[in-house]
Amino acid sequence: MKEKLSFILSMIIFGAVDVFSKYIQIPSSEIALWMSLIGSSFLLLIFLCNKGKFEWKTILQNKWPLVLSSIA
Repeated sequence: MKEKLSFILSMIIFGAVDVFSKYIQIPSSEIALWMSLIGSSFLLLIFLCNKGKFEWKTILQNKWPLVLSSIA
C-alpha cells in the first residue's frame, strides 16, 4: 500500500509541471528541469540523513539502464 501511495504522489508532483507552466512565463522544459533538480536534491538529502550508502558495484552493474533513463 505504501508503494502505491508513493507512486501516486510522485505522479501528482510530476503532473504539476503543467499547472506551473500556465502561471509562470518560462518554458515548461525549464520548469521540469528545476523541479527535477530540486526533487533529486531532496531525495539525496533524505538518503544521506538516513545514513544510506552507495553501493558502487550495484551502480556499475546497472550503468546502461541508468544512462538511458538519464537521457530519457
